[in-house]
Amino acid sequence: MSVVKFRPYKKLSDKQLLDEAYKKMKKLQQLEREKKEELYKEEVMKLNEMIIEIKKRNLKIDNRTLLRRILLN
Repeated sequence: MSVVKFRPYKKLSDKQLLDEAYKKMKKLQQLEREKKEELYKEEVMKLNEMIIEIKKRNLKIDNRTLLRRILLN
């Protein structure tokens, strides 16, 4: 019997996927500050699925964009 993998982020463009992953990271930071452990665990699982899709696509964010997002937000 084979296992069917569900890839919920497959239809997103590369840019959309990276943007969604970034938003999810920001949401995780907020949930951690608010001590909402159950929601935090759920969001971590979603982010993990995004990271798997990012790795399958071999995507990378350029340094300029990464620094801008870190420093300005």
